[in-house]
Amino acid sequence: MQHTINDKFATLADSLYTADRFARQETEQRQRVERAVAAKEREQQEEKIRLLAQKAREERAGMRNAEDTEDGYKEREEIRRDRERERQRDLRKSHMGSEAKAKMLSRYASLIS
Repeated sequence: MQHTINDKFATLADSLYTADRFARQETEQRQRVERAVAAKEREQQEEKIRLLAQKAREERAGMRNAEDTEDGYKEREEIRRDRERERQRDLRKSHMGSEAKAKMLSRYASLIS
């Protein structure tokens, strides 16, 4: 018994192969476009960040010039002294015993009430 392949089957197989190849090409093309769009978005984001950084540098440079006045110097020194006092107080608190901490907390509670 001899089997023969129908011409319509061969045509169907060829059409399926062509459709598969075409679908793969479209997928590759879509991926290329998506990569290009993503790269463009990354470049735009980087440019935006670069501009913000430049603006911040310019503002900082402008502030530095404005702060060099005597009032700006005094204000910065006052802030430094306040921070140093805070650090010293925190250091003393960390070295306190439990009785001293309880006494200090009760003193603060009476001040607040």
